[in-house]
Order: sequence, then C-alpha cells, then structure tokens
Amino acid sequence: MKTKEKILNHIQNKNIQLDSLEDFTTVAISSELNLSRTLVSELLNELVKEKKIIRIKSRPVFFIPPNCQTNRNSVL
Repeated sequence: MKTKEKILNHIQNKNIQLDSLEDFTTVAISSELNLSRTLVSELLNELVKEKKIIRIKSRPVFFIPPNCQTNRNSVL
C-alpha cells in the first residue's frame, strides 16, 4: 500500500468526535503513522486537491473525510 493510501485509510477509519479533532492534524497523523510531518503535509494537500479529504482551515488545520456531517457533539 502506498503512503498516500495509508494516510487516506487512516483518516477514513478514525472515529471523528468534535472534541477530538486534534487526531486529524498533520502532526498527529504523522506521529501515528511514523512518517515525517513534511511528507504527510504534502500528501494531505494532494488528497485535498483530489477531493478525497476536506481541509478545515483553522489553527491547527484539520483533515477529515468529505462524507462527514456535523452533529451537535460529533462529526458523522
């Protein structure tokens, strides 16, 4: 499996809670997958351009699957 596919699978398979979006940052993803932050950032930006994930512009930036819908306490 290619690195980009690993990152996409990682994002798609995580349970998303609004109070734990910290798991969806470049730093968190790179740490969990034991990859460099620079490489993960580059691949996340490619996945955004391919419309496979969504970038939430904030500080820090979050990356989530495009099919997530927000609920009062979580992202579905």
